[in-house]
Parts: sequence; C-alpha cells; structure tokens
Amino acid sequence: MIYAVIAIYLIIAFVGCRPLYQKKWWAEFAAYLTLLTVGFSLLAMQTLGVEVPSPGQGIHILVIDVLHMGYH
Repeated sequence: MIYAVIAIYLIIAFVGCRPLYQKKWWAEFAAYLTLLTVGFSLLAMQTLGVEVPSPGQGIHILVIDVLHMGYH
C-alpha cells in the first residue's frame, strides 16, 4: 500500500510542480512542495500504522498554552 501512496504523490508532484517550475513561480513552487510534503508525510505515517494525533490537539495547545487565549 505504501508503494501506491508514493506513486500517487510522485505523479501529483510531477503534474503540479512542473508548470510552476517552468514559469519560475518560486514562492508558489515552495508552498506547493511544502504542503505536498506535509500531506505525504501524514498519509505515509497513517498507511504504515503510526498513530497520527488530531490537529485539534495541536491547535488547543497553541491557543491555550502558548498564546494564553484560553478561558480564565
């Protein structure tokens, strides 16, 4: 299954990145690759059986503990 995930992401990367690279849109190219890498990493971990935490937990920690914007 992991091979299918890798193959699909390679196809998506090639199709999506090629026009951005050819037009020399470097900021869009970097953003696309960053988001693609994050998505691939999360899906690969999920495919391999690694428990991926909920993004809500990270947002909660950021808002409550780091930014001190929680309920007092």
